Amino acid sequence: MKRIIFILLFGITSTIQSKSQNIDSTYFLISKKEESRWKKHEGFIENSEIVSESKADTLLEFANIEYVAQQYSKARELCELALSLNSDLGEAHNLIGKTYVSSSKICNGKADDFHKVKEEIIWVALDEWELALSKSNAKKEEALMLMERYSIYLPTKEHFKNCFTDATLKEGDEYYVGCWIQRKTKVRFNKKY
Repeated sequence: MKRIIFILLFGITSTIQSKSQNIDSTYFLISKKEESRWKKHEGFIENSEIVSESKADTLLEFANIEYVAQQYSKARELCELALSLNSDLGEAHNLIGKTYVSSSKICNGKADDFHKVKEEIIWVALDEWELALSKSNAKKEEALMLMERYSIYLPTKEHFKNCFTDATLKEGDEYYVGCWIQRKTKVRFNKKY
């Protein structure tokens, strides 16, 4: 059983790494220090002696280290690996959402396009925080606090129609977020303002 888990993890890690390395090099400066730290993470991941839940918790700690180092793509990758071992780990979804909103400046292509990018990122972050709320092992208070803090930046219908290139989209429609995030989300509007 341990061998099967190791093979699955190694396959997941390899696939995620090859995808994210292409994206990482475009958006994040990767130093020798990061590469060295990541090799240590890989060594830990490949260790088949460690119980899955312990490994998931440690991967989440590694993800927090990468988040603080502003290596957001790597932080998300480690969170996703942790979730593959323990799908009930709500804090991993909270951290993924935080990586998205923290990378607003990285994904800001043009200065006059800032609001569009920021709002798109909030949409995918909200997706993650909603997932965190659905987990029994979640820091639900943190997810709710983050959702409340960032929901005020959602576009109003008026702003959306004036500022987005595809103003025909309606609330709830699917929307693809580019940059390093590369995720589908749904359009949301600010109902308070």
